Amino acid sequence: MERLSIVKRASRVDFPVGMQSRALYKAGRQLVNKPKADSVEATTGFHAILTCVSLCQSLSVFGFKGAETLDGHELRGHSIGKEHAILTAFAR
Repeated sequence: MERLSIVKRASRVDFPVGMQSRALYKAGRQLVNKPKADSVEATTGFHAILTCVSLCQSLSVFGFKGAETLDGHELRGHSIGKEHAILTAFAR
């Protein structure tokens, strides 16, 4: 079976698919990591907000507060507190 990249797979479906640019993905990682650290990954929610902020004139987000997820699921390898602090700074 041929191993396809996500870009090729997305081009073969019958519905619109959007993807975040590599540069924006890297920016998300850099925002949540300390300099020269590589252990923390930005959440998909944080990446979604970064993508929408780059495309939209205004954006309303809900559920990004505190040190936990809205539904309470377990997180590993993320810095929710740092993401929420960044989003608070963006809102100002």
